[in-house]
Amino acid sequence: MTKIQGISDYASQLFTINLPNGETLQLSLTYMPLQTGWFMGVTYKDFVLNTMRVTTSQNLLHAFRKLLPFGIACITVGDREPFFAQDFQANNSALCILDEDELDALDVFLGS
Repeated sequence: MTKIQGISDYASQLFTINLPNGETLQLSLTYMPLQTGWFMGVTYKDFVLNTMRVTTSQNLLHAFRKLLPFGIACITVGDREPFFAQDFQANNSALCILDEDELDALDVFLGS
């Protein structure tokens, strides 16, 4: 599991993330104050996910497990949702990239 570094409280951010297999993905993060939360977009090869709310999750991308060789976990302090613009910068929440081995272990653990 690799923590995504450099997430700030800016409302719109774009990251290019190097995956363990040498490929890259584009991750966009947008804070929407009227929705009181963070939203993400993911682009990887031909796969495009435009908008998904960031919630506390072992793998936000689990629904796409058969299409993607990675996952994204959102880990939070106190098991609460990342509601505030400062949550990632203040280390109250973290986004982490999961590799294929971690996804396999999670599938076994969850029985899916």
